[in-house]
Amino acid sequence: MRSGVFRAGPVCYAYTQEFVGDHLWEGVMMKWRIGARAMARCVMVLLALAALQACSQTEPSPAQTTSGSAEHRVPQPTPTVSPAPIAKPVAADQTASDIRPAPTAPPAPTAQPASTPEDEPPAVAPQRIRFAAGESSAVIKRAVIRGEQDTFLLWAKKGQRMILRISALEKNAAFDLVAPGGSTIASEATSWNDALPANGNYRIVVGPTRGNATYELRVEIQ
Repeated sequence: MRSGVFRAGPVCYAYTQEFVGDHLWEGVMMKWRIGARAMARCVMVLLALAALQACSQTEPSPAQTTSGSAEHRVPQPTPTVSPAPIAKPVAADQTASDIRPAPTAPPAPTAQPASTPEDEPPAVAPQRIRFAAGESSAVIKRAVIRGEQDTFLLWAKKGQRMILRISALEKNAAFDLVAPGGSTIASEATSWNDALPANGNYRIVVGPTRGNATYELRVEIQ
């Protein structure tokens, strides 16, 4: 009986030792698995935290972005402003009415053509009156426009009598008689009959008193 137990003892011991060892190993393995899973979770959490930290460090802030764009911005030239003209100081006792612009030189006057007054007719060469052979009188028929005159010359002796008569269709013709010395014997007359005061050329100036005149002048020497 003892020998059987004795014999069976080593076998049971060995069996028991193997059974206990297996259970212990399984427990250890189970704990290791649980620890490995926890360790893996911790590692994953740590990796996630590290990734978030890395992203926050690499992403530029708005201030850095603005500064970076400002660094690459091309500098623009600064516009220059011309200074405003400086007004001259005005004396305290000087008013606005006293301030006057500097006088400017007047333009040079331009030469104007000399005007002939209406009462001064243009100069016309006098015409000499010549009697026909054996005659002592002559009749002159002409026309004169307003502002002009006809001048005639007649040589006569002192003491001779000169008879002048003028008529016009418009009744607006007259004459002046000027002696050789330049004195006027008759002015704006239509007839004249008198003795001559000197020898020489007498001037008979005919003109219209208004408008144009178509006249007939009769000259006679006695």
